[in-house]
Amino acid sequence: MKWFGNLKTATKIISAFLIVSIILAALGVYSVVTLRSTNERMQEMYNNNLISVKELSSAQIDYQRMRVNVRDLSFETVATEKTRITENIASIRQSVNDRLTIYRPLATTPEEIELLRNFDAEYPGRFV
Repeated sequence: MKWFGNLKTATKIISAFLIVSIILAALGVYSVVTLRSTNERMQEMYNNNLISVKELSSAQIDYQRMRVNVRDLSFETVATEKTRITENIASIRQSVNDRLTIYRPLATTPEEIELLRNFDAEYPGRFV
């Protein structure tokens, strides 16, 4: 270390700044690589989870609307209103089926697959 002590002060300061600069450059490269992988995981999470949540939420809302229409149908006495409500139920049912069709490829966990299988077993017999 005697050679370092023999250097001029300006050379010591410049070498210290160069070492700090190299450390910061390495940290910057590491950060960019980490951010890139984080961005890829975020995109995957968005595509697999958030889109499926949106579709399931819409399907749930449509399902509830269908239940309300079935309730209204049971209290309705006018034939034209019964026909209108029945047609409305059919269109809502189609909307639920469309949203579930979009969701099916996004169900990736075993729990989701099992719940979807249970739903498929129960749903066809409802609101016929």
